[in-house]
Amino acid sequence: MQTITDQIKTGNLSRFHLLFGEESYMVRYYKNQIIKTMGLAEDEMNLSRFEGDELEISALLDIAQTLPFFAERRLILVSDSGLFKKANDLADFLDGVPETTYFLFVEKAVDKRNRLYKYISKNGCVTESNPKSEGELVNWVAVYLKSAGKAVSRNTVMNILHRTGTSMELLSGELEKLISYAWDRDAVTDSDAEAVCTVQITNKIFDMIDAVAEANPKKAFRLYHDLLESKDPPARILYLFIRHMNQLLQVKEEQGRSSRDETARKIGVPPFAIRKLAAQANRFPDQKLLGMLKELIDLEEAVKSGRMVDQISVEIFISESNL
Repeated sequence: MQTITDQIKTGNLSRFHLLFGEESYMVRYYKNQIIKTMGLAEDEMNLSRFEGDELEISALLDIAQTLPFFAERRLILVSDSGLFKKANDLADFLDGVPETTYFLFVEKAVDKRNRLYKYISKNGCVTESNPKSEGELVNWVAVYLKSAGKAVSRNTVMNILHRTGTSMELLSGELEKLISYAWDRDAVTDSDAEAVCTVQITNKIFDMIDAVAEANPKKAFRLYHDLLESKDPPARILYLFIRHMNQLLQVKEEQGRSSRDETARKIGVPPFAIRKLAAQANRFPDQKLLGMLKELIDLEEAVKSGRMVDQISVEIFISESNL
């Protein structure tokens, strides 16, 4: 069975496609490419859309039996139906629909034991889009910028990733900003990235913990005030501190016991993030990390119980962690 990339390239599409996964940018990309390859981007007569978990299979099958109108194929696009997480009998009917009818299912999550999932795996094409590795993202950013006529060094790409994070959805927006900013030049530089790329909150949390490790409360407070000016709620910042501390402790615990990929799966971060987390975790003794985590949990409880204002809670953590 050809992969979805091969099918789009050759135009030889399977009649049944399922797209899902955490990387929403690639899910949307493949969806749009399938529609474009079928020549139905602007053909609402032969492109039928169904969305949501209230979908009635009978209505879906009624449309599926309809022959295309002055076209070779009809496409039925089904989004967020939940059909791949619950029992249903749609798989029993798919063999009976006309060969001119194609199905494209787009889901956030699936159960791979589901009968419909197994049917499409056997008779169509299933594409799971998960976060890309560091190497894949570096290449993707370089190709994205090259297609716009912009050269970029690996160091600059890593700078961009550090600032924006690994979500391709966010990255694509930041890359468009970079292309516009450097419109009259043939290369994107570090100074461009620093001028226009938005630093995501999770990366600022990382930098704030670095400032704590450096015993640099002035830097930590500056980063915190940047977040406040960006309208990031203090309660969310406190939650992200707790999550980050847990990640640092988990990385420390797994060192020497699990591979980088295994650790990444357990923690729920991209594999290339493990190196950064491990380097940061090793800047603290275990007891210091445990103490900071306990303090954060106590502060969060004080905020939730109304005994403390959320903004003050983060300020207390920064001050006391630098003692």
